[in-house]
Amino acid sequence: MIEKIINIFQIKELRNKILFTLIMLAVYRLGTHIPVPGINSEALLHYFNSSGGALFNIYNLFSGGALGRFSVFALGVMPYISASIIMQLLTAVIPSLERLQKEEGDYGRWKISQYTRYLTIAIAAFQSLGLSIWLSNLKTEAGASLISISPFLFVILATFIVTTGTVFLMWIGEKITEFGIGNGISMIILAGIVAEIIPAILKTYELFKVGEISILTLLLAVVIIVLVVAGIVYIQEAERRIPIHHARRSISITNQSASYLPFKLNP
Repeated sequence: MIEKIINIFQIKELRNKILFTLIMLAVYRLGTHIPVPGINSEALLHYFNSSGGALFNIYNLFSGGALGRFSVFALGVMPYISASIIMQLLTAVIPSLERLQKEEGDYGRWKISQYTRYLTIAIAAFQSLGLSIWLSNLKTEAGASLISISPFLFVILATFIVTTGTVFLMWIGEKITEFGIGNGISMIILAGIVAEIIPAILKTYELFKVGEISILTLLLAVVIIVLVVAGIVYIQEAERRIPIHHARRSISITNQSASYLPFKLNP
């Protein structure tokens, strides 16, 4: 294993791709710790931990903890994912978009990407506006506000900064896809989840120590996690193998690696 890793870094092009990806991910992780001006991050995190609920914890996981700190990357890349899904649905129901995607080649795909970016900005602006208005009205248990500046100024600043942060993350994801390793947006989501795994494990262990989580519940959670991961891998790697029948042979050779065409069942 160590020898294989060393061989990877001996290839200059692959080494540069890995280093570029790591640098971009480091920039992303740095941004998740830069709070929006005017917010009390500690009071906000305490509020979310005490009454945030499961939905907030899931979204906070995908943002790498940025939402809990209300950092410049608070929304993560979720607006871009939402925009991509919406554009995929629109291309199926709007004939002009469908023709643009299927008949215009590279120009059509570039145009669809441009529309996706514009829609990402609109979604991010709408979500950041709603989130900043909601936060400006929150109070701590002592009745103090979670912001230290005027609500109007905070809403303007937060909306602009968080929207810009999402656009910057979208750009980082595209650059990772172009110059780095793998799909950039997926890599950013992965980095956020991985960053939150260790704190989640430590928190679970502390809850187990004080008796808030029983051994049966803990084992059940581990079993569910293993089954979910196994199911995802099974579906993701599933393929249908179409046997190749050679014209000069009376039978199909299905036991050799080059005797079939593999088609992914989950493209």
